[in-house]
Amino acid sequence: MRRFIAIVIVSLSVAIIVGPNGGSAAASAKNDDDFPRKQSAIFQLLWQSSAGSGAGSPAKSHPEIFERVKNYKLDDVVEACTNKTLARELEAYTKFHKADKSRVVSYYRDEDIEAIRSLANVFIDARSFDDFVTIAAWSDDQWDELAWIHALAIALQRREDCRGLRMPNLWEIMPNYFFGADVVLQSYMIKTGEMSRADNTIVIEDARDDADSTEQSVLAYYLEDVGLNEFYFNFASSRPHWLAAIDDQEQTFGELYYHVHKMLLAKYRLEMSAANTRKPNVEYIDWEQPIAIGYKSDMIHHNGRLVPGRVAGTNLPMRSYMWLEDVKHYESRLAMSLDSGVMNSYISNRLTLSDPRHFNDFCNVLEGNRATLDLRYFGSVERLYRRLLGSHVKHLPASIEMPMTCSRDPAFYRLIKRVVDFGEQYKSRLEPYSLAELTYDAVRVDYVHLDDNLHTRFEAYESYVNHHRRDLRSTTDSGNEHHNHHQQQRQAQQSSSSSPPPHTVKVRRTRLQSRPFDYEIGVHADSPSRAVVVRLFLGPERDEFGREIDPLLTERDRFYEIDRWLLDLKAGMNKIVRSSAEAVYYAPEPVSSAAYNKLVARTVRGVGDSDKMSKTVRHALPGRLILPRGTADGLRVQLFVCLHPAPEENKIHRYQSALFEGLLLDGRSLGFPLDRRVSDDVLPKFQNVKNCMLKPNHHLLHRTFPYESTKIAYGKLVNIVKDCTSGSIWAYSERAVFKYKVTKEDRNVWQEYNRHMQDLKEEMEEATKAAEVIRQDIKAFRNRCTFVHSKDVCNSCNIQLLLRPFYVFPCGHRFHSDCLVAALTSMLTLQDQTKLAELQHQLTMATNGDLNRGGDNASISASLSTKEQIKADIDELIASECLYCGDLMIK
Repeated sequence: MRRFIAIVIVSLSVAIIVGPNGGSAAASAKNDDDFPRKQSAIFQLLWQSSAGSGAGSPAKSHPEIFERVKNYKLDDVVEACTNKTLARELEAYTKFHKADKSRVVSYYRDEDIEAIRSLANVFIDARSFDDFVTIAAWSDDQWDELAWIHALAIALQRREDCRGLRMPNLWEIMPNYFFGADVVLQSYMIKTGEMSRADNTIVIEDARDDADSTEQSVLAYYLEDVGLNEFYFNFASSRPHWLAAIDDQEQTFGELYYHVHKMLLAKYRLEMSAANTRKPNVEYIDWEQPIAIGYKSDMIHHNGRLVPGRVAGTNLPMRSYMWLEDVKHYESRLAMSLDSGVMNSYISNRLTLSDPRHFNDFCNVLEGNRATLDLRYFGSVERLYRRLLGSHVKHLPASIEMPMTCSRDPAFYRLIKRVVDFGEQYKSRLEPYSLAELTYDAVRVDYVHLDDNLHTRFEAYESYVNHHRRDLRSTTDSGNEHHNHHQQQRQAQQSSSSSPPPHTVKVRRTRLQSRPFDYEIGVHADSPSRAVVVRLFLGPERDEFGREIDPLLTERDRFYEIDRWLLDLKAGMNKIVRSSAEAVYYAPEPVSSAAYNKLVARTVRGVGDSDKMSKTVRHALPGRLILPRGTADGLRVQLFVCLHPAPEENKIHRYQSALFEGLLLDGRSLGFPLDRRVSDDVLPKFQNVKNCMLKPNHHLLHRTFPYESTKIAYGKLVNIVKDCTSGSIWAYSERAVFKYKVTKEDRNVWQEYNRHMQDLKEEMEEATKAAEVIRQDIKAFRNRCTFVHSKDVCNSCNIQLLLRPFYVFPCGHRFHSDCLVAALTSMLTLQDQTKLAELQHQLTMATNGDLNRGGDNASISASLSTKEQIKADIDELIASECLYCGDLMIK
């Protein structure tokens, strides 16, 4: 019998016009008549907090649960738990750790994990749903904000009586981690009535700054997609590294961690290629060198502090070097294990790394989760990578240290590349796939058809941000009397007056959008009742050098799986039609939290139809992002389709948890067949694929999809021209071409625009003249001098000035350099403080290098030039104005 290779490669071209939401949150609820009441209680928990106000508070909506909170104590928590030990651990934690709602915890920092773990364990162990909700409502005021959110999200995915319950969209309750600070604060002031608006529905524009060409700016449509950001939060909550695996994930707990990150990396590389950022390579981070990739953060923590960013080209701070040493030790132990083929442990049996069955155990070691072989010996390189990248500010977690924001940082993909490469090294030591493993007798793929209307585009999308949990303007500085007075005055005004108007606040942002599409596969089977597993992968057609890619032979890591399902074939021809909306790794756009909550509330009151209320929740990637960003000429990608025999029915498993609910497990690795190399006897079968010289079960389809133009009404175009600057007009013109007849109104608009440009030209000429005057003043100022007497003293410490390096200002004030630095540091912004500390560190390192370098004239000259530049940068920060007479003192 002839052997057929049941694999199809389809080459596509995707074209878009030019731009993020929905995460998907699917585990099904059992027949639970109490489901609407439970769902309503969860929404009330998360939509309201101690800072919340207004009607619909939890106590009014669910008195049978929330009335108990008034007199609740730790002793009641102990009684409500099945495992008293977990409750006692929570009690012990509260004795030694004072609750601070303004504290920001990190999901990945060891010192913060206990705050999440102790509370989540109690949530999961509560005897009943009512006990769980009561403990959650009581701990809302007793626990750190982010720790409480993480613990609740974990419990909802772990408790059997919470199956199918969903959280509100995360960007509605914590918009500060999804949108810019100015947008979030404006929406909060509107909701509290401090900013009056006449409209009931208010839309705030969240326009991105696309002025620069950095990777973060060009790929902002993908990095800042709220659906992608929320997916990673749900992914982390579904499998916390410090908890044991759920039963249906136990055999793939570590492998799923690796598989998801490999998919995210491949998807990101394809987006880089589509956006023409550069060659689609994600380079390593060299910890010994300045970190080249920066990150601009405009988010704020719930305590009002800015989420720290990272300046490109900065070195690691000195305090992070102990973590860097740990990284080197752990990486060397992993490398030695891979080279020797054996992973040793002092506390359990060793693993043989040439066995594919141990790949899950190896991935557990990579993550450093509870199932790892020896956490103390191998550590967690991934969490240490995050710590290094977020170590520039000591007490505030950076974006990469929080699961809901880490995927916004381009460095995140450098981090997971290192993790994925360790897995690739493991796979490279396994036996290659044989022809028997890749082929399937008596099954032939005759054709693959896709929708003709296949494209991606940018569109405006409005996200609700109506339920802030905290006052984002509060700070941790409890001693700030002005702030405290202002806050007390605001609270008194709110309590004495009527509640603020019921505004609906939305944030409008452009996001990448693609409509669901169908794929039709024609499969011929020689015998009836043939069960097969179908897998679909997506990847680029060519590499950066223009060479065609064969996914089985080269560049396997650039393909990501989009779907997998079980199929029963009948004898003869089978026509398979499936929609991308059914893809197991992706989920359609969820209904908004507000609309879903209205349906739940009506059902609770007995006036709604409970059958219309979804009782499933599935955490998967946004279906909008299944295709990469296209180009006007068409982005050519490949759809890789493969069919393989399904195992016996009792050996087929599906995920029952919310993460990728229904994901089929057929005993093969999650990345099969693109996770390992193929044997030499397979290679001849895969030559000349592009010429279709294989058997008819191979199919290669070339297609170019048309460019879809944005359709904007003529009247709206006129308004755009009126309100835009020249740069905005040209940027908009690149996205679409408009053809229309020029009218009198058009001529008036452009005449007005020309007058505006003439005014700008005159203003620029005046500014040029003023700049010349300033340059002359600066030149004259540099030639000025002043006299310093031997008896002059520092205006800060009153010690003789000439004893130490000093600064003299034109106003006559004199300071020692160290006195000036000490006085000014607290007045500088957080970014300037970080920059000053980094410059001082560089100056110290340069000075120490001179002492150890010897007498090489060339190197000494270069070092002097470097030190002079560093000193000039320090002077610019601290000596630009007098401490007593400058703007800082006035402010």
